[in-house]
Amino acid sequence: MTTQPAPSATLPDRPFWNIRLVRARDVQAQDVIRLDGRWREVMDVYNNGYDPALQFGRDSAIAHEIQAVLDRADDVWTALRFVAEEKCSGAEIETQIVGLLWCSLLEVQVEEPSSR
Repeated sequence: MTTQPAPSATLPDRPFWNIRLVRARDVQAQDVIRLDGRWREVMDVYNNGYDPALQFGRDSAIAHEIQAVLDRADDVWTALRFVAEEKCSGAEIETQIVGLLWCSLLEVQVEEPSSR
């Protein structure tokens, strides 16, 4: 029995990704960022002047957590809400809030333009 050589080296038609740095204030919803060594999908980004009660209601724990980040003494904070996969179970999606200084650098996954 003889083996046939593999087909010529053609790359599958798929996207390629890279990592770039962005400041926390420039993160957008649906970005995939690295936080504490884990890749996280950003669901929402909140900056000063936003009222989270409009989205979650005045009595919501999430709204209070976001507002606590935005109410800090100086106006240089952003709050990110992301999927906390390690806390998810079944059909429930758990989220987490983190507060970051606007100037904090974060790694974000970016799709590279096709080179073909």
